[in-house]
Amino acid sequence: MKFNRIKIKTLIITVVIVSGNIVAQSYQKTDSGLKFSTDNLNVEVKLYGENTIRIIKYPAGKSFVKNSLSVIKQEQKTKFSVSENSHIIS
Repeated sequence: MKFNRIKIKTLIITVVIVSGNIVAQSYQKTDSGLKFSTDNLNVEVKLYGENTIRIIKYPAGKSFVKNSLSVIKQEQKTKFSVSENSHIIS
């Protein structure tokens, strides 16, 4: 299953902008997306399919275990690339 690189790059940049100022923060690439955190917020980007992406934001130091009533599909192991240039993830 191929993802359109431009759509994923746009999504990741949008998540970074919406999540606030993320300067010199680390991120972790997972089988189904990305995880990163700020001083007080954790953000996960999960890929569920070619056109379905779920963004989960929750307070730092807490775990997210709530199951969504509207999302019934399981995240998928997806091939994608991540690059970082001048502290911008794309």
